Amino acid sequence: MKRKLKKKKIFFFFGKRFRQDELDLYVAMENESRRLMTEYIQQNQLSENYAHVLVILTRLRQLCDHKQLSNTGIPLPLFFKRNI
Repeated sequence: MKRKLKKKKIFFFFGKRFRQDELDLYVAMENESRRLMTEYIQQNQLSENYAHVLVILTRLRQLCDHKQLSNTGIPLPLFFKRNI
C-alpha cells in the first residue's frame, strides 16, 4: 500500500546583511580561501590539507556571525599560511 507524502515545503532564510566593512573583510577572506583551495586542488594536495581547509571554512562561517569571532590578530595573508 502506497502512502501519500505531504507536499514538500522549502523555506529560504536570508539573514542580516553585512555592513560595508564586514563585507570587505568577508570578500577578502573568501577570495584568499578560493585561491588557496584552487592551489591545493591543482597540486593534488587537498586531502593532505583537509584540516587547514576545515579551519578556513570555519573562520568564514564565524565571520558571518560576527567579525570578532574570526579575529585572530593575524594579518590576512599570514592567516592563510599553513602552520597547523
